[in-house]
Amino acid sequence: MPNLSQRTALYTPPSVGTIHASVWDLTSRDGIADGIQPSCVDIVVLVFVVCALHPAEWAQAVSIIHKVCF
Repeated sequence: MPNLSQRTALYTPPSVGTIHASVWDLTSRDGIADGIQPSCVDIVVLVFVVCALHPAEWAQAVSIIHKVCF
């Protein structure tokens, strides 16, 4: 049985688009994850992410988020 979001009118055909998700280490000095281009991300979800980072890692994480969004 489809979940609640899959039963909404926006989810049923014709679809309004495609959702692609990825997970990567925001503290990586390698920068943006493979397959992600700068300024290509529309939404970033950070649930319990920043609070799990050491304060010394915050600048790197924000820098990566800024690169993929703007």
